[in-house]
Amino acid sequence: MRAIIFAMAMVASGTAMAAPGRCLLVVDGKTYLNGPCPVDVSKDGGFSIGTGPKASYFAYVTIDRPGVAKGYWNEERGASHAHTDLGELRRNDACWTNDKAIVCAWR
Repeated sequence: MRAIIFAMAMVASGTAMAAPGRCLLVVDGKTYLNGPCPVDVSKDGGFSIGTGPKASYFAYVTIDRPGVAKGYWNEERGASHAHTDLGELRRNDACWTNDKAIVCAWR
């Protein structure tokens, strides 16, 4: 939880160190991000996609243990915090998925 709060604070302050990349965010079968977007990867393999001052949608993946993570996203277009839980995600190459969501990042 602390990692999420820290990441949200970084986005809100505009100090996140995201690099250009490509991302995919699908929630409940609807695609919200698909293509070029900012990607910020942490040392433990977690990441954020789509963050920045003009972000419509963005998501965070925080690692719980190898191959297992939690996902969060802002759900409301233009919302400034990732307030919606995507649940437990499993790694599949560059993506983290479950029955509800697909969150992918490439740099």
